[in-house]
Amino acid sequence: IQGAFICLHNILMDKVEEGEMSATVQDCAQMGVDPKAWARYVPDNLRSFEEVRRFIRLHYQWIVWNELLPAFVDQACLDIAMGTDPFGADAPVMPVEFSGAAYRFGHATTQAKYHLRKGKTPLGLFATAGFGPRDKDGNLEFDQFFAIHGSKPQKARPVGTALGGPLFELPFVMEGMHLEDINHDLTKAQSKKLALRNIIRDRYTYQLASGQSVARHLGLEPRHPSKALKKKGIDKTPLWFYCLEEAQDANGKLTGVGGTIVASVVARLLRLDRNSFVHAHGFQPWDGFGGEDSVIGGMLKFVEQNRDGIKHAKQLRCG
Repeated sequence: IQGAFICLHNILMDKVEEGEMSATVQDCAQMGVDPKAWARYVPDNLRSFEEVRRFIRLHYQWIVWNELLPAFVDQACLDIAMGTDPFGADAPVMPVEFSGAAYRFGHATTQAKYHLRKGKTPLGLFATAGFGPRDKDGNLEFDQFFAIHGSKPQKARPVGTALGGPLFELPFVMEGMHLEDINHDLTKAQSKKLALRNIIRDRYTYQLASGQSVARHLGLEPRHPSKALKKKGIDKTPLWFYCLEEAQDANGKLTGVGGTIVASVVARLLRLDRNSFVHAHGFQPWDGFGGEDSVIGGMLKFVEQNRDGIKHAKQLRCG
């Protein structure tokens, strides 16, 4: 997907250079920005590059807010967060309650296996190594993950307390952990469990407030700890697990504490960035990315239709 966005930039650069989309890209890129700023801060020889860059960034931001988050977060939380900040103007831009707990909801949504290409044997979650050259078996067809050409893509699991099997056997964990705070050793098998690592990070690294405490801070009615936690003598729910429990009881979408944290952090980032799409009043995705169930689907379809014609491809390090 990252490669597709790199291709998208190069495709649009070609089309702007040819004059085919120069007006479309320029009009979009300049939305919400003082025209004098372009002349003041952007050298003439980089003008097209920066215009294409902002054109893509505005679309990406729109997709995150209008397509990604609504798939996982209760719409009411998103609507409230864009209108008012429940944590106040002085809240951290990237609070640890977001990065260390609420936004880790994605761990619950991963499937154990994925079909990368139609008709091929599905691969396990950790079957392909990351952060290095990708084997051809790791190439994917976008219509297996996004609705393109009427395809029925694989879906994420609903947000809840159940995790896919591979996340209890992390292959890159090679030894047990020592918890210095309580002088306790975890076995290698225990240390391979992502859920346990999340909760240990919550308790001993970040020392986050419990889900109940955050709920009270937000003026929400706190949930009682689940029976499973009570059996272990736990009377305050770790924040990450609290968010998953809320979602499990809300048809698989973040709500309450989890929904408020995730929605408000992303909304704040968009509001603070004066160049984001929320300040480009009247912005709508380009109709050239239309015709599919989602803008991200239309965007990836556009890439597939045009990627073989990228000029100077061999001279571009990223294709």
